[in-house]
Amino acid sequence: MTQHSRTLKEIRLPRHAASRLCEFERLPAKKHSRRKRIAVILPAAYRGGTLRGAQLLARAIKDGSERAGEDADVLLAHLDAYGENEFSDLGRLPRRPFAWRKIDAQAARRAMHYAGNDSWQPSHNAYQVPDDGVDNLQGCDLWLMVSDRAPGPLLPMRPQIMMVYDYLQRYVPFMPEDTSLGFIQAARAAKRVLVTTKWTEQDALQYAGLEPGRVIKMPMLAPDFTNDASLASPSIAEGYFLWPTNPAIHKNHDVAVRALQLYYERLGGTLACCVSGVDSASIPEGNFPHHVDLAKRIRSSALLRKKIHWLGELDDEAYRTKLAGAAFLWHTSRVDNGSFSVIEAAGCGVPSLSSDYGPMREIDSQFSLNLAWMPCDDAAAVADQLKKMEHEHVERRRLLPDRATLSRRCYGDHVDTYWRVVRQCL
Repeated sequence: MTQHSRTLKEIRLPRHAASRLCEFERLPAKKHSRRKRIAVILPAAYRGGTLRGAQLLARAIKDGSERAGEDADVLLAHLDAYGENEFSDLGRLPRRPFAWRKIDAQAARRAMHYAGNDSWQPSHNAYQVPDDGVDNLQGCDLWLMVSDRAPGPLLPMRPQIMMVYDYLQRYVPFMPEDTSLGFIQAARAAKRVLVTTKWTEQDALQYAGLEPGRVIKMPMLAPDFTNDASLASPSIAEGYFLWPTNPAIHKNHDVAVRALQLYYERLGGTLACCVSGVDSASIPEGNFPHHVDLAKRIRSSALLRKKIHWLGELDDEAYRTKLAGAAFLWHTSRVDNGSFSVIEAAGCGVPSLSSDYGPMREIDSQFSLNLAWMPCDDAAAVADQLKKMEHEHVERRRLLPDRATLSRRCYGDHVDTYWRVVRQCL
């Protein structure tokens, strides 16, 4: 589930933040009422599955606390990088923008002293503080970081839980080693590290070296598209399949485009391919090194130019409408923590063809999706599966879970579990 984030230089501080750079050190320790407050924090400007997952996580904690009779306040904290329409999964929960602020080790030690942690000593030259223009999230009893991707060591003003979706850098060399080490150290500093697949659980233990007792595998929360009857897929789909993707190297674009060329030019494929996702329209431009040859291949093929439609990033309503009309969804990643997209498709009554790797098998099992499978590295075999889906997509709709079962497995069955784990850290 890899997304794009802004650098620290690009982050705009809240109004008057510059005049308060020294005030943070003098903030007194907070006294909390019995009603607990939890901040779910997005440390980078994520979009797509991670943004949606953070909203679902915040709601699950809130709903779980209510069902347990221990009603807690839950706040979503995020960088000031979003529009109002990007929080449709948050429900009525409050949210608060913030900017990361860097303070040196001496200021960090004083801040921790004023917060009541007299014995704390810095182990880094600088620390990051979530400057929300209010109280730097100190009014919360617990910080739940959705990913390990803060721009530097986080000043531990509050107990921290961390949700780690994957350690993709173990399999795809896309970040410097020292950057990866910083993320691993952030996870090691957390009281608990939550993961949603056995695959990432093993990476957390074996690659990140986390203590087994602090890593907890949680059920995956997923968007529930089943409650909108208007999105149920028509009995006769339109003449296309949908490929949600982004420019990340693990999305396996080279194999995918070679498979599309074989599907159209050798197998006589008739369905168009509609591509959507964050920055996906940049893929045929060859702006990234791993897309240069791919862009040449697309330009050289009349059928690829005609049959592939690059839609770019769609808002939620447009994406769901486009998905509901598709013959099937195509998921091409080589490796990651799995994708919400196949679950969303099932909610719309649309089957999916997916790359075959561990986390996708786990998703298929949890949600009873009956996915169709294809290899990750054989373009000819992928083309054959595309042609097979062209003929079988109507029949495969009958293999999808019923709407009520899918709805429970997306969200409702899991809120008690999330609250039970979170409350242990309060």
